[in-house]
Amino acid sequence: MFTAADGQRVRAKLAEQQRAATGLCERLVHLRERLQAQIDRLSLALDQRRQHHQRRAGSPERNERYCPRCLSTVFQPVGRIRAENGFLKIDLRCGSCAKLYTFVRGG
Repeated sequence: MFTAADGQRVRAKLAEQQRAATGLCERLVHLRERLQAQIDRLSLALDQRRQHHQRRAGSPERNERYCPRCLSTVFQPVGRIRAENGFLKIDLRCGSCAKLYTFVRGG
């Protein structure tokens, strides 16, 4: 049989569990906010990098090894390698967006 003291102990235990759950939820909300802030910072940095390279992407010739459109580092040679004016030029196709561009090396 339950006594009044047993009921109070059960209510106290439930209240303690509820406080623990509330604390856990608050910590999860805090972690989610920190994660979202980090995602926002990285997204802003990527947008700035894309804008910077879009301003410079007037020529399909690049001396960086990433796609001028999507900034992917996955690419395939298209078969033409040539030497012009002291530069080695390699035609590449982006593996992500299929844009053709020329990688320039040397000088």
